[in-house]
Amino acid sequence: MLVWAAYYFSLSTVTLHMKEPLSVEGAAAILAQAQIMRTAGSLDAAAKVYADVASQSDDKETVIAAVQGLQACGKEAAAITILEGALRKWPDSPMMIMHAVIANESTGNPSGAARHLRRITEMFPMKPRYWARLGEAYAAMRDWKEAESAFAQTLALAPMDPGASVRRGDALVQLQRFDEAVVCYRRVTRMLPDHAEATLKLGNLLSAVGNFDEAIQVLRRAIENNPKSAVAHISLGSTLHYAGKTEEGLILCRKAMMLDPSIGVGRESVGILLLESGRISEATEILAAVDRANAGIPGLLAMYTVARLAENTDAAERTLQRILTLNPQHGEARHLLAALHREPLSQPISGFVESVYGRLAQRFDNRMTKELSYQMPQCMAATIVKIHEPVPSFSRWLDLGCGTGLMASALTGLLAGAEKTGVDLSEAMLNSARSKNVYTHLIHRDASHALKDMVGNFDLITAADLLPYVGSLTELFSGIAVRLAADGVFAFTYEDVPEGSFKLRPSGRFAHSPEYVEKAATNVGLKVRASEPATLRYDTGEEASGFIGLLSLAT
Repeated sequence: MLVWAAYYFSLSTVTLHMKEPLSVEGAAAILAQAQIMRTAGSLDAAAKVYADVASQSDDKETVIAAVQGLQACGKEAAAITILEGALRKWPDSPMMIMHAVIANESTGNPSGAARHLRRITEMFPMKPRYWARLGEAYAAMRDWKEAESAFAQTLALAPMDPGASVRRGDALVQLQRFDEAVVCYRRVTRMLPDHAEATLKLGNLLSAVGNFDEAIQVLRRAIENNPKSAVAHISLGSTLHYAGKTEEGLILCRKAMMLDPSIGVGRESVGILLLESGRISEATEILAAVDRANAGIPGLLAMYTVARLAENTDAAERTLQRILTLNPQHGEARHLLAALHREPLSQPISGFVESVYGRLAQRFDNRMTKELSYQMPQCMAATIVKIHEPVPSFSRWLDLGCGTGLMASALTGLLAGAEKTGVDLSEAMLNSARSKNVYTHLIHRDASHALKDMVGNFDLITAADLLPYVGSLTELFSGIAVRLAADGVFAFTYEDVPEGSFKLRPSGRFAHSPEYVEKAATNVGLKVRASEPATLRYDTGEEASGFIGLLSLAT
């Protein structure tokens, strides 16, 4: 057989397809020669031998050895093709199935790996390691629902598996099932108090949902477990900032810069904290030293903001282009780039609102009320009361762009017994509102489209800080005119522009002229009841001016 093998290698036109099925011994000899060829650097020739042996053999172990040889030659696609053919011959071979899993994983094909892992979990439903691996494949596909289910099954079979608990928590975070994710991370930290990954993730999630006191305790423990972790210092520093302890937070983020200057995240975090605190010049100085090519998206967004405030259009554009290189579908960056180019948009680019508020949702209340001095819900409530005699009591309320429910708190005295419906485009914001239990109904929808699907009328409709994310008011005001009761009132805020109709600003928000607002209202049968100048909020140290408007149906 060795003589035959040598003859085979000397004649490139001869293939194994001309021979009878190989014996195990004959295949082993040929594979040994292929190994020699591979070691000598003749990868293509060796790969052809491996492929021919695999196609000629009826022995599973020989086929696997040939597949491994192909993989060693860098022929992953050919190896997968052979494995798929072998599985048609041996569909119930666990060894063959798992080799197909490994081959698909190594080529970055998690969907292929998941397909085979589903089969192996059907064959061995009580083996937690297969369920865990299936969960990893789904996570790589970003199919978080299936990933969570697979990790949950892993834990049903192996409740003490810390890795599966952490990974299930990760999937639950992606599904925005935050309370359940906290349970997963907390289970690991109770079993293993020094588990660095679970402790850090628990602290970050508690911070994200606004439970700052416990988050601070957990993140301090994360630093105790790993005093040199720059990431843990950044996490605690950011949490302290959002809890109103910015100076202490800055100290920790600056320490992160010293602990690991190479990661750059510490410097980005310091810049972000300074920017959000309105300390623009300090933020600009810190962020100027950040390498744009290595910055993360949060840092890049902060760099865009300081470049915009400095009216450095070139730097702002380069920063947004870098974000789009990292994520071509990033809705916020695409919209801001359009704003920077002064494109004549009538509506925000898809994904902009979701990106902005998905990032801010869990810290929104603290940021708006404490950092930005946001008082518009209270001011709107006062304006509504002022134009009514006696003080009104509403029975059916619709809150467009309801966010986390700040408007509901401000209107408590006017809504006793009322049906309360909130509408928002951000699922993350709705989750926060849902936790407060202040609405009868919550709807995840664009405001204009939600109005079209509504039934009946409302005697109060509000839209605090919605118009800056709308642009053209024609469709929105038309829907409001249909849904407003005869004696109802529509209260809203908007940023103003001195002339014209509406304008997309570099901030990405739309500003409207009072004349345009009145004209848009009149065109659909609404009339202005009140229009009061107001300072809507303070953002990155700048005052945002605008109006509180009240409309009703024209009689």
